[in-house]
Amino acid sequence: MTRMGVDYMGLPAHDIPRNGLWSTTGMTTIILVCWITLNALIIMGLSFKLKGGIPVSIGDVVAFSLVNLCMYVYLVFAAATTRSVVREKYRIRASYGGEFEDLWVTGACLPCVISQMGRHTVSYEEHKGLCCSDTGLEPGVESDLTTRKHVGSYRIW
Repeated sequence: MTRMGVDYMGLPAHDIPRNGLWSTTGMTTIILVCWITLNALIIMGLSFKLKGGIPVSIGDVVAFSLVNLCMYVYLVFAAATTRSVVREKYRIRASYGGEFEDLWVTGACLPCVISQMGRHTVSYEEHKGLCCSDTGLEPGVESDLTTRKHVGSYRIW
């Protein structure tokens, strides 16, 4: 997301700081920590109930399901809007679903969409990918490869 210049929602934005709390990485980290914390609190509550002999209620199941459903919806929305930005920037036409293709493809296979966007934005044969860096690339590597005929294993049309 940082590599493409989008914010934590996957929407194009200008003047986003590369580091810090208000950066794309910072905001997504905050969302992830909140999700983990809510899940931990719900699971601890369930654990105390079970140890105390109190049955698990439908409210407990709904709370756990709702927290995780909201996280999934956020992930799909952010990835779909980022995918839309990638397709627009590299002039990749929609193949199947028209204007909602990004949304339904992302919802169906989120990990595939994320790896596809990575392959479209940089050639990992030429540059080493890093897990914990601002752009997912080695320091100093620019990822704007719009002048190249090929990016990764796909032709840019």
